Amino acid sequence: MKKYTGLLVSCLVVAGSAFAGNPMVPDVGMADPHIRIYNDRAYLYSTHDADPTSRQWRMPDWRIWSSDNLIDWKLEHTIQPAETYIGKPSIRCWATDMAERDGRYYFYFSNGNKDTGVLRADHPAGPFEDVLGKPLMDASLTITKEYDPTVLVD
Repeated sequence: MKKYTGLLVSCLVVAGSAFAGNPMVPDVGMADPHIRIYNDRAYLYSTHDADPTSRQWRMPDWRIWSSDNLIDWKLEHTIQPAETYIGKPSIRCWATDMAERDGRYYFYFSNGNKDTGVLRADHPAGPFEDVLGKPLMDASLTITKEYDPTVLVD
């Protein structure tokens, strides 16, 4: 799987510019995808655009997809905002990222441009728990209200 990672990035750039819609999972609105490889399986973490034909952002949940061949993608899990400190339905389920540390998986997510949260799981596809019960980073930490988490593992 590792040898395909660079190829995947190149294909996504070309496919994204050459075709309208979602070339990986047709007819599914998806934004801000991040792909991570765990145990020789690709996991794609993304927002879910409820209406990909609209010019409005309506992101009601986050989705986790997996593939062992980078062609066929399986929906593994959907995370609802009510399962987090947000505590209710929302259409502001923005960008995500994922990291693994010591056998645990950490799913970072944006609550619109308001704050950033984190969930924890024992498997890259969940189930996840909100162990903090509050934002990891709230909007008061920055002036510009950043809302696209990216994880750097050094």
